[in-house]
Amino acid sequence: MIPSELTISGHYAVLFGVALGAEMTVFSRSDAKKADALKMGATRFIATENKGWEKDLERDLDLIICTASSSSLPIDELLSTLDVECKLIFMGLPEEGIKSIKTQSMCGNAAFLGSSHLGNRAEMQSMLKLAAEKDIKPWIQVMQMKDAAKAIKAVEDGSVRYRSILVQVSIPDLVLSFELTKQDIEK
Repeated sequence: MIPSELTISGHYAVLFGVALGAEMTVFSRSDAKKADALKMGATRFIATENKGWEKDLERDLDLIICTASSSSLPIDELLSTLDVECKLIFMGLPEEGIKSIKTQSMCGNAAFLGSSHLGNRAEMQSMLKLAAEKDIKPWIQVMQMKDAAKAIKAVEDGSVRYRSILVQVSIPDLVLSFELTKQDIEK
């Protein structure tokens, strides 16, 4: 399982994938998030700004979860990394859509394109249960409510690591409020 871009949702893909025993490869434009991806448990990191990055990965991957919300992704190159009849699933939703995809890029390996849906209550409860069992915790940046504009800017420019939480309480109070028990999840 491979998230394309280590975004807010991409970091969850890595954390959950690792917890489920998947070998995770992370794609990103640059090496800026490489250390974070490896700390999260990814086994490989690919910077797509490096020309020809896809050549060593031809038909190597079985699933790509694209969490980036950019309309200028290297889709043809990503498709070439998929094994026969494997999938590229979009979670990221760029407002402009995806600019171009050559259908020929899917012919050599019969790759599939798809999109995710928002999970229903049962799926969310299942994810929360797995998070509790495997001790999956998001990487967060806690900011004071007065810094909301900075938090929004960090999300927009991609510098947030990886979830911004705005608070008007002390950090110890916040940490206590995030502790989930199995009983909380099953409600």
